[in-house]
Amino acid sequence: MALIRRIGFTRFNRWGDNLGRLTVSAATHTDALDGTDELNITCAEDLVKGDRVVWIDLQGVCHEHIVDTIDRVHDDDGAPETQAVCINSVNETWDDWLDDKRPSGSVAVALASILADTRWEVGTCDQGGSASRTFYHESVREGLAGIIETWGGELETLIVHDGASIVSRRVGVRAKRGNQSSAKRFTWTKDLVSVKRSVASDNPKTRVYGYGKGVETESGGYGRRLTFGDINGGKDYVEDADATTVWGHPDGEGGILPAVASYVNEQCEDAAQLLQETKDYLEQVKEPKVTYTASVIDLYAFGRSWEGVGVGDDVAIIDKGFSAEGVRLHGRVSQIERDLLTGDATVTFGTLTDTMADMWQSVNHALKSNSQQNALYDAAAGTSVSWLIQLQQALNAQFNAVGTYHVETFELGEIWSNVPLNPETGLPVKATADMWAINVNGRGQRLAAGLTSDGQWDWRTFFTGGMVTADVINAGTMKADRVRAGLLTDEKGNNFWDLTSGEFSLSAGATFDGNTMQEITDDTLDKAYGYTDELDSELDQQEVFDRLTNGGENQGIYLKDGRLYVNGEYIKAGTVQADKVVLSSDITTRLEFENTAYNSGVLVIYDRDSPILRIEGVNGSTSSDRWVYLKNGNGVKFIESLVNDDEVIRLLHPGFSYDVSRASDHRVSFGTDDFAAGYNGNSDTAYFTIGNGAFSPNLRTGLLVSNGSTSVFSEGVSYQFRSDGIYRNGNKIA
Repeated sequence: MALIRRIGFTRFNRWGDNLGRLTVSAATHTDALDGTDELNITCAEDLVKGDRVVWIDLQGVCHEHIVDTIDRVHDDDGAPETQAVCINSVNETWDDWLDDKRPSGSVAVALASILADTRWEVGTCDQGGSASRTFYHESVREGLAGIIETWGGELETLIVHDGASIVSRRVGVRAKRGNQSSAKRFTWTKDLVSVKRSVASDNPKTRVYGYGKGVETESGGYGRRLTFGDINGGKDYVEDADATTVWGHPDGEGGILPAVASYVNEQCEDAAQLLQETKDYLEQVKEPKVTYTASVIDLYAFGRSWEGVGVGDDVAIIDKGFSAEGVRLHGRVSQIERDLLTGDATVTFGTLTDTMADMWQSVNHALKSNSQQNALYDAAAGTSVSWLIQLQQALNAQFNAVGTYHVETFELGEIWSNVPLNPETGLPVKATADMWAINVNGRGQRLAAGLTSDGQWDWRTFFTGGMVTADVINAGTMKADRVRAGLLTDEKGNNFWDLTSGEFSLSAGATFDGNTMQEITDDTLDKAYGYTDELDSELDQQEVFDRLTNGGENQGIYLKDGRLYVNGEYIKAGTVQADKVVLSSDITTRLEFENTAYNSGVLVIYDRDSPILRIEGVNGSTSSDRWVYLKNGNGVKFIESLVNDDEVIRLLHPGFSYDVSRASDHRVSFGTDDFAAGYNGNSDTAYFTIGNGAFSPNLRTGLLVSNGSTSVFSEGVSYQFRSDGIYRNGNKIA
């Protein structure tokens, strides 16, 4: 892909002072719906943690990133360079504090409340609804995540500049980021091998039962949950019949049964609201979760215009991997990774987002906790502290903030909870949000973070003497005799082991036995070169070059036996000094420069390895004489020219050679001195001669026209015709 305009990167310190443009050799930007907004940059300057990097993308959008992690390394030439990971500048609000804020109303009101003591302003907010929330003893960045949890929507930042500095920073909450009326279309078929297609393991659901808050009984307890059958034709569920024909399963009698799930909102007390929420949930789960990853170049090749694609853009998808007719899906662009120097981009789009945010969502669903566990915007929270440490800190804060209720019976064992418990059943006296329970009995331990639809604890995590079963396990170090996994990878995918395909990869910076993989590779190559030295000594320079460069295919700089070999597509230099320069893509038909002697330079043209033309420049006997010769492939002159005050051009017969005896003549001669014309500066005489020896001082036979007279020579006898008569050998005869 051609890059129309080069992107510049400007460095500011944390106080806003402009430190100038960066000299950047690599830059990639990753933007995703899960909140990832990361700039990976390599530059010559020595960056400082907390510096700001400001740049404007090709759509004219301004970005500001904070330098977070820094590696100072040396490139292949030994020059120092900086490799830095930079994060969205909204992460500076991790250092801003909320002591006690209790906004109520629209999402814009809530944003204005928690941003009041920061330099960030309220941006575009089109997420509807009204709600309230208490922000108590937490950072502003955690508060932003809390707003998304309570009001919904997606966070979006906007950086405004005046050409010299940042003048405004804004945070908005959008119902959906991106262009929701995008005309982007995509059809997947099995022959699109360059497009990666990922299908999630969970199955689509085509019928969903909806349950709300438990209905309070006369005794003060809670009975059956709220349903909406009374306003939905007696049905406590919603179903998509078309989806059932695709994703249902046989009933054993020739019919199709729907794929069933449930939707529960423990706080919902209105049947109409519950019905609408259940319908919305069905829309989310009735389609398979599929993502497609492809480069924009590949998408162009398939005839699809994806120029200007943005994160969150709507995509209409027809997937023919499920059926010949194709299943119509509704997806969005979930991630874009761009190389900011080349313009290349990789786009991930579809209905599935398998990223770090999913882990946070799973933890949030399992623990039903507050915003500190839910980083919907920047996935790993964007600080230098690891996500695991942040999660542990958040959990400790929650554990320290609640009281504990306890029930113990022989049948139940022991149950601990954060809500009052019925001493006989161990169930909550009153169901509330954010309930949890731990049960210890003779079988082991189990944990719940809510109730099932029939009002029982929803035990999801189990510890027994033989196993641990959980939805999510967060760990720093795991030790095991056996790990069954599909893909083992670090967070960024630089190092991975795919146990299914067997593919294994380590980054150049990975270490083994104290050495990096780059050092190990270099050492191995050095040893391999040593093994072939004896063979290489028998090669000439061209053969050495072909071996080093794989016949000219591999470009680079090579050093062999004290000689330097360079193979490149484009080499720019001020002065090149050499005994021979070959200009050709085909070594048999080429142009060579040679320096054959101290006073001679030759340009030789070869055809099929044979010289056909030589252009030679020679210094004459005096400092002002410069001769230029054109010779045939055998070195025989056929044109010569003297370049000084007395210009001479001769056209010569091959095989004829002589010394110049009258350098003061300005003359042109053809053949073997049969014709000459010129001007003699010594005698101030112009002449024109035809005949044998016309170029020599003594014309023997021929015609001479000079200085107003005409002379005819025949075997040394001259007849001169003047205005006053005719002369023979200088004597007047008529």
